Amino acid sequence: MRPSILTPRSLCGALAIATLSGTTLAAPQQSSAVSSHLRWSNGLADQVGQMNPTQIATTLTQLASREHQSRVLVSFSSPITPNQRALLKAQGLTLLSSLGSTNYFASLDANANIATLSASTIVNVSEIKRHHKLHKDLISGVIHPWAVSSQGAVGKSALKERVNKESLLLEDYTREGVDPTIAVIVKFHKDADYITESARIAQQLGARVNSHIDSVNSAVFHIPASQIDALASDDAVMWAEPPLPGFTELNASNRALTNVDEVQTAPYNLDGPGVTAMIYDGGRMANHADIDGRMTVGASDTAGTSDHATHVGGTVGGDGTASSGNHRGMAPAVELISYGFEQEGGLSQGFLYTDPGDIEADYTEA
Repeated sequence: MRPSILTPRSLCGALAIATLSGTTLAAPQQSSAVSSHLRWSNGLADQVGQMNPTQIATTLTQLASREHQSRVLVSFSSPITPNQRALLKAQGLTLLSSLGSTNYFASLDANANIATLSASTIVNVSEIKRHHKLHKDLISGVIHPWAVSSQGAVGKSALKERVNKESLLLEDYTREGVDPTIAVIVKFHKDADYITESARIAQQLGARVNSHIDSVNSAVFHIPASQIDALASDDAVMWAEPPLPGFTELNASNRALTNVDEVQTAPYNLDGPGVTAMIYDGGRMANHADIDGRMTVGASDTAGTSDHATHVGGTVGGDGTASSGNHRGMAPAVELISYGFEQEGGLSQGFLYTDPGDIEADYTEA
């Protein structure tokens, strides 16, 4: 999916937002310097060098003394075992998310045992910087039209004809005295209460929490674009990125493309009995002869009906009743459960982006 983004396709893999390449980190007692690069999913890379125990102790002391900040970036000389992880936690360093190889996001207690930690297998420790947390578009100030939730005074500016057609830079808006509100998907560190933290950030930065993504400790914010740096500076935030564009309605002749007729006949006879498929579309499915008795509408869904959703449901599981069997779906015996987008503006003007919080809520209920 485009550059690495937090959506149902990549959000579940977002814990590994960086990987280590290069030489293996040497043990602290070795004299040879360590030279590797921590590569982030936004395309940037940091060199990871080896610190001596005195440097580690000094840095740990400085990091532990920060107010309202506990998360750090830490590298070890060798893989960490479960027993070592438990021992580190007892000493005041709790490992959170792996960044590949022997690198982690971690939480450092204010009362950590600095002397013991300095003598451990730690080879490098540092603060987590702004560029570690931001998708490359947010770093460079790129604002996509589908991510703009509110354009403020843009209707009176020179940007009026451009904002809905092309991606602009924040500086383009700034020159016109406009601070657009944009959608940003934010993943919090493992030890953060994302409900509480997202509410706090929204209040502090003049933002709004549009939805939560419970399965991956994340939230979708509508936030002034000028506050992105402040968002990235927040200790609880692990990663932030723009959303995918909004879904659009498309058609396809999948039976011909995938030879479905062949698998529905002997010796396969595959037509979907005992399987339930969820249809998530621009509205709920309407009743139709081809799906009669096999379609359920999600209990909590408030979206209206959609001809396209019905079409998609028929493509997935229609049995061809209305066409004397000529136009069957991919799995004509499947059970269907239908949900529609619950997003501001629906599919009308104002529909901005695919909200993963709504997808997760519907999928969980289904």
